[in-house]
Amino acid sequence: MRKLFKIRSKFVSVILAASMLSMAGCASKIENGNGNGENGPPVTVDPTKPDEGKVVFSDSVILISIEYDPSLKKISYTVANALDKDLTYGSPFRILKMDLKTGKLMETEYDDELAFDMALWSLAAGKELSDAVDFNMIGKELEKGSYYIVREYTEGEAEGAPVHIPLVNFDVDWDGTISVRGLSEKPASYEDLLEKAEFISEQSKVAFTVRNTTDKELVYGLGFTIDKWNEEKDIWEKTTLTDDLAFIKIAMLLKPGETNSSEIDLSQIEMQVPGRFRIARDYLQDGGGVLVLHIYFISDEEGMRSYGRYPM
Repeated sequence: MRKLFKIRSKFVSVILAASMLSMAGCASKIENGNGNGENGPPVTVDPTKPDEGKVVFSDSVILISIEYDPSLKKISYTVANALDKDLTYGSPFRILKMDLKTGKLMETEYDDELAFDMALWSLAAGKELSDAVDFNMIGKELEKGSYYIVREYTEGEAEGAPVHIPLVNFDVDWDGTISVRGLSEKPASYEDLLEKAEFISEQSKVAFTVRNTTDKELVYGLGFTIDKWNEEKDIWEKTTLTDDLAFIKIAMLLKPGETNSSEIDLSQIEMQVPGRFRIARDYLQDGGGVLVLHIYFISDEEGMRSYGRYPM
């Protein structure tokens, strides 16, 4: 009789497509959930679970690509192990929904009837893993909202070993349309790099200070993008407002604990439609991972002005 892998008193059945572990010059096939991997025998211990009710996404298992195929109703994504050690993972995952009022991830019923093969596998240091989630196998229509696919990767077999969860996010619209989030999205559990921001309206500039609150060096450039809040969908959407801007290609370093004060000039950007916006700039961590600086503002007939460090 086949044993099933138990997650929080739920049993789930195999729905993931075969995965491919790949990197330049090296490709090893892994078949998730069927025990036929070619990367050595499956690990026989259960991965360590995070604290009950708390999900913290990792900067060490990085989402490097994601797309949704509406004809197949399938999300395909690739994550990379940025650590210098191997990670253990299994087929099981959960589908959690973001509560927009509290900012917390909540359990859903969409994985209640699913079960996985209990075989566990290894994601080698510096390697990539491509995977897919087939929504045809869920058998239920997803309600409107923002969802996260939570799969755990653990450092070794010791009890209490660190757990790493890549950020795999998708949205569902009122009509059931599924769309994937951009790679720069980060949930509230990520540390906020912004110390303060001030809009200088007469100059169309924003002055801000960033502090590196991590224990790693951060590398960043002058480039940035602007997102707009979609009131109907309750999501942030990328805009094309910065597509025609030319940024000087320069890499700057922010060491742990250091601060940096600078300005962003918005005078060349025409905010044709009023609304709530945010500036986004990536800060790359030494050793892998991306932190995103967000500066929120409102643009209307009165001009551009800040409305705080966090979204309303």
